[in-house]
Amino acid sequence: MRRWWAAAIAAMSVVGVGVTAAPASSAAARAAKSPVKHVFIVVLENASASEVASPTFATTMPFLSSLAKKGVSLDQMYAIGHASLDNYIGMTSGYEPNAKTKADCFQYDCVYPAGQDDNIANQLEAKHLTWKGYLDGMTQPCQKPLVPGTPDPYQVGYATRHNPFMYYPSIVNNDSRCRSHVVPFPQLTTDLAANKVPNYSFISPSTCNDAHDRGSACGLEQADVWMSQHVQPILKSKAYKDGGVLIITTDESEITDTAGCCGNAQGGHIATFIVSPLIAAAGTHTATPYTHYSTLRWVEDSFGLPCLRNACDPGTHSFGTDVFKPVAAGRTTGTS
Repeated sequence: MRRWWAAAIAAMSVVGVGVTAAPASSAAARAAKSPVKHVFIVVLENASASEVASPTFATTMPFLSSLAKKGVSLDQMYAIGHASLDNYIGMTSGYEPNAKTKADCFQYDCVYPAGQDDNIANQLEAKHLTWKGYLDGMTQPCQKPLVPGTPDPYQVGYATRHNPFMYYPSIVNNDSRCRSHVVPFPQLTTDLAANKVPNYSFISPSTCNDAHDRGSACGLEQADVWMSQHVQPILKSKAYKDGGVLIITTDESEITDTAGCCGNAQGGHIATFIVSPLIAAAGTHTATPYTHYSTLRWVEDSFGLPCLRNACDPGTHSFGTDVFKPVAAGRTTGTS
């Protein structure tokens, strides 16, 4: 077990198996036309679309409410499954839920087999593009349980299950790669100030700041306060103003909500907002059915990457001209 953990996958190609690719010419054409340069994804926790966009939305979450008026609201957005980990894995690698990810991997026994874990990070690096995961509450880069198969100690504050990169061996078994790419959240402030943010930034607030730990100080109100403090620097950055896209979503709806769409999502109806200089029209709504797989597919389309697994499904709609101006919109389905 110790050898399994310590060994770096030196011989593994950055692009692994498990990819269902769109034709190369199609991916190349998207890359040539796309004005997208930087994507920021912020994931909140366990809130339904009706809860976030309720009549009290402007009171409960004034910052997000005001931000939504500057962007596009995805009114038919659905999570992949329950609980959290299903959705983080789905939006970064296209994998469908399995028994262990449905259980949130509290025993840390969910790391995918070596060579079967291709993900958005691998795809980006293969294209000489950059990425980072910024984890609120993380105290050191690449923070993870020390021994696979043992109880995961990181449940409150920084939560491993809210950090999808800890389940891909091509990242987690390569310590130098992991430590340079999966970092404590304050690094984002440094990177923004130096204009060194990567092409793809995955941002996971702590379990209080993402509204997971509901209580007097950790509800949607606190998530809104946190975003008002930390999303503003993104919006003011050079990276955002020049081809930047900010996606704010919740990972899943309440556990009893199994609504879904598109043949591959049953995690409930969730709220998602997209803000960008590249959107079609500010303050608009779209009724096109989308899922977390759609987010992955759109990122892949925007950077000229092949689609992964369920991102390729015919029912998976990439964000289209109902969200972005034509040159920034993806293909409307998983077919080419």
